[in-house]
Amino acid sequence: MELDSKDVIRLIQAHPTSVVTTVNEEGVCNAASFSWLSPVSFDPPMVALMVSPERYTYSNLVSSQEFTLNVLTKHFLDDVMYVGKESFKNNPNKLEETDLTLEKSSEVDPPRIQEAVVWLECVVDAVHEAGDHLIVVGEVVAAEVDGEFWKDGRFLAEEAEILHHIGGRKFLVGGNLVEWEG
Repeated sequence: MELDSKDVIRLIQAHPTSVVTTVNEEGVCNAASFSWLSPVSFDPPMVALMVSPERYTYSNLVSSQEFTLNVLTKHFLDDVMYVGKESFKNNPNKLEETDLTLEKSSEVDPPRIQEAVVWLECVVDAVHEAGDHLIVVGEVVAAEVDGEFWKDGRFLAEEAEILHHIGGRKFLVGGNLVEWEG
């Protein structure tokens, strides 16, 4: 079956939907949901975010050169969707309207989200143009995982019940389809 170009990217969906925190030039935190992300290097550890240059998050990434990637569970689906749909430009207090709690990161200025099960603190290493998005590559300078979900050198994503966005309001959680009702 042949697909339209806008549907092609829906075929590659292996990474957890995450909330990325950034800070603006005044030090104010923004949070945005990302499902377009990928590991890109073991040594040094690096991840990539694919972001539209029109997004507020992108301007924060350029100015601060730092971000924190927070992996949340299905229990925070409403919050993940809210920070992804609500623009900081329209509502700079959007985080206060969620159940998410910010706490100080250990190595970067953007705070981490206390309710996350994985935290990757990153410094921007490179930005590459890629069609209508930019690939922002970040070097991981600090990482933590909730010990409940780490065993024998592996993150237990299936037990953590993390979200994998598959399009629209649909997510896979541990192999099961979950639809956002909001």
